[in-house]
Amino acid sequence: MGLLLFLPFLLSPLGFLSGEGELAAGEHEYEYGYGYKYDLKEDLARQLKGLNAPPIAQFSFTPRRPTAGELVRFIDSSWDIDGYLVFWGWDFGDGTTCPPECGQALGGDTQSPLHRYDAPGAYTVTLTVIDQRGALSRITRELTVASRLINN
Repeated sequence: MGLLLFLPFLLSPLGFLSGEGELAAGEHEYEYGYGYKYDLKEDLARQLKGLNAPPIAQFSFTPRRPTAGELVRFIDSSWDIDGYLVFWGWDFGDGTTCPPECGQALGGDTQSPLHRYDAPGAYTVTLTVIDQRGALSRITRELTVASRLINN
């Protein structure tokens, strides 16, 4: 309601008001001079229709404490409140990305890839997701790969 009462004062210095229009409580239209009518509900609906909330990037991986040479499955749990996801991009932190290397031969795909780390160490894994209207979201997580146990 405050915006409705303030709106005429905002537009008046721009010369749109005839000085005769008035917005009563509960109304959503304002009549300016020169045959121009402003409809707040229509304008807000038009503006909200054009908005695109960014998706939320989320993922987990298993096993939680992988060893060098062990296959790691990355599990996407990203979502988009006002649409759907069309792209998943992974950077495994070791110079490998998905696509193109998603472990397809082992059953992985771009949404939930499989990856094998050859050396122990700390890796920064980044998932980037994009929705159908081009909004992007990114999340980064640390993954520690332990040395492979060798039995004598």
